[in-house]
Amino acid sequence: MLTRKFLPIVAGASVGQLLAPSVWAQDAAQVDFDAGVSLAEEYTDNVFATSNDRRDDFVTIIAPWARLSLTGEKFSLGLDARAELGRYADYGSEDYDDYSVGADFRYQFDRQFFVFGGLDFAHEHESRSSPDAVFGIEPTVYDETSGYFGVGGRIDERRYRFGINARDLDFDDVDSISGIRIDNDDRDRTHLEAGGRIGVSKTENGEVFVQGIYEKRDYDTAVERDSDGLRAAVGYTGSIGNARGEVMLGILSQDYEDPAFDTVTAPDFGLDLSSSIGDSTRLTGIVERSLEETTLTGASGYLATSAGLRLRHRVSQNVSLAGYFFLTQNDYQQTDRTDYLAETGLSLRYYFNPRVYLDTDYSFQQRQSDAAGAEYDEHRISLRLGAALDNYYDEGTGNLASWGASSFYIGGHVGNLATQTKVDGPRGSNGFLTADFGDNSPVAGLFAGYRANLNDLVLGLEAEVEFNDGEWPHSGARNFSVERGNAYSLSAISGLRTPGNALLYGRFGAISSNFTSQYQLHSGPVVTRDESELGFLLGVGAEIPLNGGLSGRMEYQLRAYDDYWIGAPQGGAGDDNFANVEKGPRYRGGRDPAYIAKSRGRSLESRVLKWPVSE
Repeated sequence: MLTRKFLPIVAGASVGQLLAPSVWAQDAAQVDFDAGVSLAEEYTDNVFATSNDRRDDFVTIIAPWARLSLTGEKFSLGLDARAELGRYADYGSEDYDDYSVGADFRYQFDRQFFVFGGLDFAHEHESRSSPDAVFGIEPTVYDETSGYFGVGGRIDERRYRFGINARDLDFDDVDSISGIRIDNDDRDRTHLEAGGRIGVSKTENGEVFVQGIYEKRDYDTAVERDSDGLRAAVGYTGSIGNARGEVMLGILSQDYEDPAFDTVTAPDFGLDLSSSIGDSTRLTGIVERSLEETTLTGASGYLATSAGLRLRHRVSQNVSLAGYFFLTQNDYQQTDRTDYLAETGLSLRYYFNPRVYLDTDYSFQQRQSDAAGAEYDEHRISLRLGAALDNYYDEGTGNLASWGASSFYIGGHVGNLATQTKVDGPRGSNGFLTADFGDNSPVAGLFAGYRANLNDLVLGLEAEVEFNDGEWPHSGARNFSVERGNAYSLSAISGLRTPGNALLYGRFGAISSNFTSQYQLHSGPVVTRDESELGFLLGVGAEIPLNGGLSGRMEYQLRAYDDYWIGAPQGGAGDDNFANVEKGPRYRGGRDPAYIAKSRGRSLESRVLKWPVSE
């Protein structure tokens, strides 16, 4: 929030004396209380995060929060409480009540020395997309209690921080579909971390530091998963050109109690750089690596490596845009499983007044995996109305968003389309098949749209017809195939106009494509299913202006469709489930008359060792 309201309390008065008389008696305290609530309606097309037999639903989410801050010349104390209550329209088993409370403090003895710390408690539910989810009839609920304490300051103008961090995780048991109670006690554990960071060399724009962390992970019952770990790194914090933040490079090692688990040793690295692009845009690049816990059979843990970008753009005081894209590799140690998780999202916020706002959000998540049946993709769309006590911007200062030029446009595209079908079904007496089939084919199409400018933000709606005749066949004891026909789509476009008049944009929409599927068992009759399937599409691209009112685009799209059942005979117990997904680049051109993107947040490194920019 851009402005804060403070109420002075001279010499600590009554509140200060109750909390810490020795601290408050010498200080004038300022009290800042803010609270708010949001109400959202969210649609998800994959409630249970499955590749086949997908289920969609609407979720109503209420999220209240409150924050109390007490600040003096040498101290600060913060109290925080928030909750998120979710209710599903059709799948009430997925309802959840998450909440958390926390407190943090800091006391500055002098410029050379300060202490800080915090306590948190969170009651949360585990996402169905978690690789460790046990898939009970309800999501697994768990409690996380955590606390940290640290000391910091300067020695000869070189900064230092040392501290400890503790986290305790307690997972509830949950009933399975068969009625058997799933015991989650083997996931209960405690993480203890101790370490420090100290600057070793000042530079013109920053500081070089060294950092070391010792970690102990203790399980309540699965003691074979107990482990000890070390992390050491050298890094730099400060300015790098127009960007500010930190980079580091080091090594991590984790040794396990179970002799069947090898010691994991791997390079450790991180990057967190933020740069301003003009007066209203901030771009942040993030690279992270950590060794995470898992209870999957045969795996000691998984090495998680993430890289991504976050973009925040203030169109005006009452309109803002945020987007992100992250790609994560989860490498499961001592197994053949590797997961790739792609996440992207876009949010547009409009303020009716300085305290009330409306958010429109879209997010997409996809996991590709070596493990059969572990892949999935999910689209989420939400509309959120929120309010807070404090102002989010200064009222009456002008600089509000205004609509600019608008235009209709037409164009055409060519590209390549990769169609993939995930097949899932029974085999033999007790067997099961989960496999992927697919092929590539050329694609072409025509599109028309309308868009308008809101300052440098471009919003539009685009319709398209696409021509394609790609096909993949499979021959064996069961012969089946899928032929992709023509498609029709309608999508919303949101993008930013650059100073050079190029457009960087994303799109989300609905698509209807024709799929002709055939299925034959041994030498029996051939069953044909010829129907159009409804799906969602996601695209990112760039548009470059050319001469004479023409422009060219390069775009990449992902599509996912409703799954369906097919077999021979149709409707029998041996039917297979087909789920079609598509991806591929688009090259577009047209006439335009107007020339018109979890656990790490509670680590010792993030909570204790990392130096704030303002310190």
